[in-house]
Amino acid sequence: MNAVWTRSVQELRLRSPAAHRLLQLCSFFAARPISTTMIYSDEMVRLLMPYDKGLRGKLLLDRVLREAM
Repeated sequence: MNAVWTRSVQELRLRSPAAHRLLQLCSFFAARPISTTMIYSDEMVRLLMPYDKGLRGKLLLDRVLREAM
């Protein structure tokens, strides 16, 4: 199972670096709930922009979220 998870995460990193970074940031919270307010915050957009130059606003963050799921 670990190999499958590792492969999936590697593929995500190649396909969408911003989604990979979002997954890394969210993993910090482990099993605790993650606020959608935090996910859709301006700060989250700023944190993910270096990983996806096309990310220019909260609406484009939806694409990153879909890729991370």
